[in-house]
Amino acid sequence: MVSCPCTCLWIDAEQFRKKMIIMNKDLGEYRKELQKGHIQKTYRKIMEGMLELQRRLGKKYPDRMGGSFYPGYMDMSYFPLTPSDMAQKGLKVAVVFIHETGQLEIWLAARNKKIQHEYIRRFESKESVPYTISKAEKGVDSIIEHSILGDPDFNRMDELADIVDSAVTVFLENLEEII
Repeated sequence: MVSCPCTCLWIDAEQFRKKMIIMNKDLGEYRKELQKGHIQKTYRKIMEGMLELQRRLGKKYPDRMGGSFYPGYMDMSYFPLTPSDMAQKGLKVAVVFIHETGQLEIWLAARNKKIQHEYIRRFESKESVPYTISKAEKGVDSIIEHSILGDPDFNRMDELADIVDSAVTVFLENLEEII
């Protein structure tokens, strides 16, 4: 047994060696991709675009509960845009960018897992919910997900902001009917 310096846990030496080989290989691949420069450029553009969307929509809808922009771990990035009546119920509405698929989505989420599971059960019992209802599983943060746009063009911010604004407006109107 050896002590792993990064976790301070005792693990089997062979297990530790295998994990370090995989980690070193992954880091090598990561460095190769970063050296090409595309990842940084694209990530920066996505972050700037999401922040600009948040700024524009926040300015247009100051009554919607704002919050911090979450850049994520290259899995998803999002910002909240929640009406106060939903926030009082422990719910959140977020505009989400999914990095792996390049999808821009709107999610209904909750302040905690208890509220999330309660609303998932509620929506599953309804006959007509016009959106994808999430499964109450580990690692799932949403209650409802709705795709707005694939491969959003952050270079055409006026058009993108209009598309997102319209989609959020319809999403919120529909949620009022089903909540």
